[in-house]
Amino acid sequence: MKQYLPLSYRLIRGSIGKEIVIKHYRYGIVTSKYPDMSNVVASDHQAIYRKLFKEAVKYARSVINDPLLKSFWQKKLRRTNGVYNAAVKEYMLNHKRAKENAELETKRLLRKALHNKEAAVKIQSFNHSGGKQNLTRQLTLNI
Repeated sequence: MKQYLPLSYRLIRGSIGKEIVIKHYRYGIVTSKYPDMSNVVASDHQAIYRKLFKEAVKYARSVINDPLLKSFWQKKLRRTNGVYNAAVKEYMLNHKRAKENAELETKRLLRKALHNKEAAVKIQSFNHSGGKQNLTRQLTLNI
């Protein structure tokens, strides 16, 4: 038998405090306990990307808070909404491109080192705040 919930439950979605969660499905409304995520341990990869996303959110908020930047983004997008999401997307894509370029440069330098049998290899690694860290290493190959 279908249980009818009070009107207030039909108007509310999401969590109430950290106690219960109200979910709306096609077949009805479900109330459940708020999930306890205290024992969940994130992997190293997840931690890296959570940090990156946190930096992307910080960048997007700075874009939203600066009226000049916000108007530039609105003109670029040709609409008034979506500046925040577009800024997060651009930050994440720029990080991805920088990482890919660094990997390609490393591979190119390793091929060059293999060709010359002995070479000094300069490797650029990108930290998550967008800055470059230059590392110079001596690579000696015995072929």
